Amino acid sequence: MAVIRAVEAVIALVLTVVLYHFASAGALTSLGHSVTGWYSHQVDGLFTISVIDKSVKPPQLDKANLPIALAPEASSGPNTPAST
Repeated sequence: MAVIRAVEAVIALVLTVVLYHFASAGALTSLGHSVTGWYSHQVDGLFTISVIDKSVKPPQLDKANLPIALAPEASSGPNTPAST
């Protein structure tokens, strides 16, 4: 059991030294920049906030386009088949 623990300690020490050399050489920093650049490109526009105008404005209705017929003000009377 002690041999396995000693091998684990050596592997951890080697891994620590290798990571230290990568960090001191700037390889991890370069990798971090490329990964964050890729990630920011993938989520570009995902968190964009757009402002929508919520002010209340009365509708501008055109009387000619209303779905309800206007009351005839100066018409000559109802159009019936008998009066034509």
